[in-house]
Amino acid sequence: MLRRLVAEVDTEDNTYRQATIFELQRNRTVIDFVGRHVQVPMYELGEWRVPQDYSIMVSLSALHENPDVFDDPGRFDPQRFVDTKPNTFAWIPFGGGTRRCVGAAFANMEMDVVLRTVLRHFTIQSTTAPGEERHFRGVAFTPDKGGRVVMYRRAAEQLSS
Repeated sequence: MLRRLVAEVDTEDNTYRQATIFELQRNRTVIDFVGRHVQVPMYELGEWRVPQDYSIMVSLSALHENPDVFDDPGRFDPQRFVDTKPNTFAWIPFGGGTRRCVGAAFANMEMDVVLRTVLRHFTIQSTTAPGEERHFRGVAFTPDKGGRVVMYRRAAEQLSS
């Protein structure tokens, strides 16, 4: 995966990088839930009837980890999003519908630029350290130890023009 990302960074293409970003957002959902307060007298949600003044909460990580929606959801696999847009009802790291985060497109563009820049200037190496647990920080989740990586500045002859 990493080799493919590095090879792509020296081209005009970002297909695999974008697929990797989508998979990362599915695999490590930052905001775990969305909720809506029922304003109408009775709201029908599938087989359920939810009365007024109740709230409906949806666990985004549970949706993203659902094997009925994503094959082998525990596996990190950017290939599932190569040349395929995520399903707007199943992949919702920024919420969905009319209340989707207004900054979603900007955040995605930021991730693409940062990842491309890092891959152009640094060599990233995996470690033998176990995966980090998620740490809840009030609203969002972050890596428990800050997301540790091993990086080396690329040699001048390796840098992209």
